[in-house]
This record gives sequence, structure tokens and C-alpha cells, in this order.
Amino acid sequence: MPIVAIESHEEAKVLQMAERFAALNDRTLWHWSVTEGLRRVNGSDSAYNTTRIEDALRHIEKSVANSIYVFLDAHRFLDDPVVLRQIKDIASKTEWTHRMLVFLSAKLEVPEDISRLTARFRPSLPDAKRITDILNEEARKWQQNTGERARGTREAIGVLIQHLGGLTEDDVRRLARMAIHDDGHVTASDIAAVLKAKHEVLAASEVLQLEPGIPDIEQLGGLANLKRWLKVRREVFMNPSPDSPLPAPKGVLLLGVQGAGKSLASKCVAGAWQLPLFRMDFGALYQKYHGETEKNIREALAIANAMQPCVLWMDE
Repeated sequence: MPIVAIESHEEAKVLQMAERFAALNDRTLWHWSVTEGLRRVNGSDSAYNTTRIEDALRHIEKSVANSIYVFLDAHRFLDDPVVLRQIKDIASKTEWTHRMLVFLSAKLEVPEDISRLTARFRPSLPDAKRITDILNEEARKWQQNTGERARGTREAIGVLIQHLGGLTEDDVRRLARMAIHDDGHVTASDIAAVLKAKHEVLAASEVLQLEPGIPDIEQLGGLANLKRWLKVRREVFMNPSPDSPLPAPKGVLLLGVQGAGKSLASKCVAGAWQLPLFRMDFGALYQKYHGETEKNIREALAIANAMQPCVLWMDE
């Protein structure tokens, strides 16, 4: 494909991947930014007067080199008809000159004009093993700096690893450092701070509200069947068996008249299972423009998925 669109906050990680890819395919790698213009990676070469993207694309079109060009934060210029025409002209000659244009931004909408010429790629997020490795690296740094060994119960470390899921490596490292480097001891308060910071990193405040002060299940009067059900079903929700012939359950429907205690019971689910509670604000989701409400719901559910394990409370 002549064009690749990459959505990622991790510029350094993607550039390292691009370096490896260029080396394997015997190509030179260039990157462009609005501050530096076109510069060759791992080299002293630079293209004169290419800080404007139009000039950079004009330089690339005239070049006969089989190179890879990574454009940083070029999403702001992709709706310009001149820029789009230049990109299409370069892509049309890819059979003769094997140039690849890579657009890297944290959020990237590919215009319809070039969507059929574009491959989309999103780097994978670290899994539980990689998160564990990062935690161990930060624990070793703490020990080197202080001479003391970092501490934490197996349960606390396991919960921390779960809550660091769904983030980039850079964010995992920052939050792991925050949990360890204050006192070298991973506690419940560290996990709560990490969860709050993760919520802010994912910019979820408008559509998903992190509910503080989750009540204990014993504060819920009556509803003995619900309490028993929560105790029995916790393991099925949290650790579904891959061998089970039945799909894992996803939710609970609480139905009753106003004042029956549905909202309190929802909060107590999170308290009983020791999970964070997020409330979906439907007032923030609904928009008057066509398709915007659906888009907001998809984004809210994607954020909730990244915040798992959690309880998502959808009221009314």
C-alpha cells in the first residue's frame, strides 16, 4: 500500500518500528514535522525548506528514492485539496517508485479520496506479561535509587496489573512509577490513584463518570437474593471459564419502582466485587446531529472496555 495511517500516542515506539521495517526492506527512512521539515532518520540529511507540507510532498514527488516518509501530526492538513492531490499523485506512481507515505497522529481521520489507497494500523497495547515486566523494571529502579526493596501483596499486584491494562506502554510505565515510587509499597490507595489517573488519561470524564465513595454491600437493606447471587456469580463474571459451553454473562438488569434502591444496589455491585464504578451519562451522549449519538456511545463503550475490570452503571 502506498499510504499507511497509524493512530498512536507513542511516536517513539512507532518510529522504532518504522526503522526496523525500513532496514528489513532496504529503504531509507525520513520523517516530517511542521517544525523541522523533512529529515532523514539516523542520518544528517535534510530537505531544505520543507516545513510546509506542500513543499515536503513536492520534494518527495520529485525524488526517485525508494524511501519511507513518516509524517507527524499531518492530520490537520489532510483536508486541504492541494495536499490531497499531491498525495494522490505520489501514490499513483508507486508502481515505478516504491515510496510509502506514513501518517502518524494520535487521532487520524483518513479522507475518502485516499481511503482505498490507505492501510490502517494501530500498535498493540501491552498484555499482562509486558505490564508485569514494566512493574518489575520500575521496582528494580526503586531499589537501585533507595536501597530498599519494593513491596506489595500478590493480590494488590494482581489488581494493579489488571487496572494498567488498556493503556500504552508509556502510560503504563508512568502509572507504575507513580504507584511504586512514592513509598515503595503498592497499597489499595495506590491502586485508587492509578485508577483515577487512568480515567483522566483516557479522557473519559465527559461520558463516563468515575463514582467515588462506593458503599459496602452490607449497607444495602434486604435484597438477600441479589446479595447471594453476587457472591455466587462473582467468579463467573471476573474469570469466565474458556471451556464453558455457555457465553460469559455481561450484565445485570435491576427493575423496580422509584426509590426501591436500584441505584444503591448498582453501587453495591462494585463494592461487593471490589471494582471501580463508572456511570454512563446519557445527557452527555445524546447529540442533535445525525450519527453523533451513536459515535459517542461507541466511544463510551470503548473507554469502558479499556477500563476493565469495572462495573458500568447505566441508569434509566
